[in-house]
Amino acid sequence: MSWLAPTALAMERAPLTLPSPLLGGGGEDGVRFHRISIHALNPRTGRPKSVAALVVARASRPCVPVRTGETPVPLRRFGVRGVARAFTLLELLVVMAILGVLAALVLPAVARAKHKSLSTVCISNSRQIIQAIQLYASDHDHAYPLALYKPTGSAGPVFGFDDYIYGHLGTPLSTAEQESHAIPLAKRLRLLTCPADKAPPLRSGPDIWRRTYSMAEANMASSRTGSPLRNIQDGGIGVYYSTFWGPFPSSNPAEHVPVTENVVIDPLQTLVVVERPHPNNYGGNDHFAVTRSTRDQLRCFRSPKGAMEYHGRGRFVYAYCDGRVVLQEREKTWGRATGDNAWAGDWTLRTDD
Repeated sequence: MSWLAPTALAMERAPLTLPSPLLGGGGEDGVRFHRISIHALNPRTGRPKSVAALVVARASRPCVPVRTGETPVPLRRFGVRGVARAFTLLELLVVMAILGVLAALVLPAVARAKHKSLSTVCISNSRQIIQAIQLYASDHDHAYPLALYKPTGSAGPVFGFDDYIYGHLGTPLSTAEQESHAIPLAKRLRLLTCPADKAPPLRSGPDIWRRTYSMAEANMASSRTGSPLRNIQDGGIGVYYSTFWGPFPSSNPAEHVPVTENVVIDPLQTLVVVERPHPNNYGGNDHFAVTRSTRDQLRCFRSPKGAMEYHGRGRFVYAYCDGRVVLQEREKTWGRATGDNAWAGDWTLRTDD
């Protein structure tokens, strides 16, 4: 159209608010345009011909549509069409990879922090239990509480070590509550359950609740003649008398003697309370009130992985006669023994094993 020669230029100063092709809408969010009229004469006909064009008012460079009174934003910050550009698939994959790496770094630290918090509560629980046992001993001629006492059949009274020390933990029990097969749920002390112990109880009942802790099993002679503790140094602190679990050499309660503090030669290396997170370990009951070795502790778990994840690295909380509470690997309690089923090391009163 080289034959067009501009002869006049006029601009309508009233802005037009038109639907914005950049935003896909109109109204107040449309682009403010000015109409420019260019007039030219056709040399053949002599008639004027006008060409209309739409341009952005006062825009030195392309801008994103804005409301009246707002500052235009240059299009170079956006995509080709003037709108915010979406993420590409590659960019999303890069972001997801970065998040995956961060999660791989953070999640193990979170798991370790969780294990540490649960272990801290468990250590505190064990410390309160061993302090209650020491208070009980000071009130009973330096005698440790029995781990369990079941003088008659399954319908008779049952005493667990927690029945004896409950008053020293701040919650006294009546004689009927002590003799029952379970401590009432209304008087449950949560410090008798480690927060890492998630095993549900195998039995159900109104007063059935899980207990995590147990006493190191004493060496009880099963013979009905002689003292049941005649080989006491070969075992631990937790003396038990039961017609069901045995031994029960005499019906005379005077002969049902516990272990006293004066027979403990090395309190630093003699266990009193250990963890046994078994589903059948109930508060106030005789089940699993004593534990002989670390193998008994492992029987609480369905797989070795469960034991490794309990407190991390296969560790348990152990409470000693001197009041010391330690979170440590099972192997550190074996003494000179080389296996987890040996009745030796910190599990006995002997000092040469």
